[in-house]
Amino acid sequence: MAMTNFKGAGKALDAFDIPELAYRIDVTQDHLQAFLNVESRSQGFDRSGRPIILNEPHVFYRNLSGVKRTRAVTAGLAYPKWGQKPYPRSSQERYEWLAKAIEIDEEAALKACSWGSTQILGENFSMVGYNTAAEMVQAFMDDEEAHVEAMVKYILATGIADNMRREDWATVARVYNGPGYKKNQYDVKMAREFAKLRKVADVEWESDEGEVEFMIPMGEELKTIQKRLSDLGYREVGKADGVWGTKARAAVLAFRADNGLPLVPGITDGMMSALMLAPKRQISEARANTTVDDLRKAGSRTVGAADKAQGIGVLIGAGGALTAATDALSGIQEQIDALSGVTGMLDGLVGSLSGVSPYLLVVLGGYMIYQQVMVKRARVDDEQTGKTS
Repeated sequence: MAMTNFKGAGKALDAFDIPELAYRIDVTQDHLQAFLNVESRSQGFDRSGRPIILNEPHVFYRNLSGVKRTRAVTAGLAYPKWGQKPYPRSSQERYEWLAKAIEIDEEAALKACSWGSTQILGENFSMVGYNTAAEMVQAFMDDEEAHVEAMVKYILATGIADNMRREDWATVARVYNGPGYKKNQYDVKMAREFAKLRKVADVEWESDEGEVEFMIPMGEELKTIQKRLSDLGYREVGKADGVWGTKARAAVLAFRADNGLPLVPGITDGMMSALMLAPKRQISEARANTTVDDLRKAGSRTVGAADKAQGIGVLIGAGGALTAATDALSGIQEQIDALSGVTGMLDGLVGSLSGVSPYLLVVLGGYMIYQQVMVKRARVDDEQTGKTS
């Protein structure tokens, strides 16, 4: 789909959407509105009716390779690290950047912008329910509610609804804005907005399910529901632990959305009936075709840690590079838990390399390389089959 003027229906957010969406993630209207006021300045479209965007040249860089990357860097549209140059300031300048980036690679360009009132990064399209970045942008062009809907899905996927409810604004800001959140004081601003909003009466609103009483089962009954959701492909539910928390709510909402049920964070008799009859969740084509390179570009910690460990295997296998290997191992200790299949092998390895036979080092290095290839294959399989949310 070739995009040009980025103008769609441009429908603004309705007054009653905020209470409904806040209800869905089980926070107050004040929590959600404070978050929106800081993250979006409560507007989703510019004066020309296009979704508000923010260009992310470092994201464009990581979604390109070869000749395309070289072309983008030469044109000043991409660079390796965040913050190397100031962002374009006006909406017109940002869309001019986007037009030039699209000439190189449209999907990569769309992934490299934060979109709409809630500034959802195009690269996160799958996390918020779309098959491609272009599909997400098209929805954002038509209705501002799609901006907030995507934000809600992102909040549920990342588990920060609980932090928001506890008014842990530092964690909320760090997850949503990245490690640079302190520079712009996003957490301080959210806390300040929330304090102001608490003094204002909320909008009166009632769920689509009216007076129907929600059932929040616990223990074994909830474990059965969690297992059923997981079997149907709603892997965001996490472990069947019998605990009603962020992950369980996220899975329930996703199931409701897929099966035409009211989008509220609770379980009713109607949902239980639907749960027993529902077909298995469909996996998007984009997700089914995910590659390890896609996960690497998206910042997968598991793939990143496996890459590092694989590099260490090369060093060890080469022999005579024990100092470099030891330094490298020390540098990934915090990520060892992510390396399923080699945790036991790596534990304590840093202090045991000296004096080992060169032949054994070659074997050990080869084994580490093999293990990390298997780790990455397993991570890709989890993504393709929907085991990871």
